[in-house]
Amino acid sequence: MGGERPPMAPDQLPDPLAVALEMAALLERLRIPYLAAGSLASSFHGEPRSTNDVDFVVDLAPGRIPDLMTALGDRYYASADAMAEAVRAGGAFNLIHCATAVKVDLFVAGDDAFDAERLASRTRERIGATDREALEMDTAAHTILRKLEWYRRSPRAKHREDRLRKHAT
Repeated sequence: MGGERPPMAPDQLPDPLAVALEMAALLERLRIPYLAAGSLASSFHGEPRSTNDVDFVVDLAPGRIPDLMTALGDRYYASADAMAEAVRAGGAFNLIHCATAVKVDLFVAGDDAFDAERLASRTRERIGATDREALEMDTAAHTILRKLEWYRRSPRAKHREDRLRKHAT
């Protein structure tokens, strides 16, 4: 087994991966704890599949919303009101990367103990051809558990297929 895992993408990253790396770098500059989740984590830990959005779990405090809005600048469509509501309720908000139309969903950890555990257990993973193309990633176990939870709430076929692919690897 040993050895280094090959990159998730060829030398030229597809838009969602490039946007994920850009968002990760932005969150790191702001020192906002995060992890990549959803389809990106499922693809990293299991069988890759196409996706047009990127999911992150973030530990975003209300006082950091202006900093995040400033850092996003005009590269992303964003709503400070949606961010504030998500932080207040422990919910989610989305951003749109203007140049590529890639949607970025940010799920606010809030008081969720499971999300706190996910953030504490995240690992730095390379998703491109170079070590600079790395971000904080959800663990395989947490990805499966979250997918099972989503499946329980909404039995969409893609959640079941993701679970089966990860179980087979």
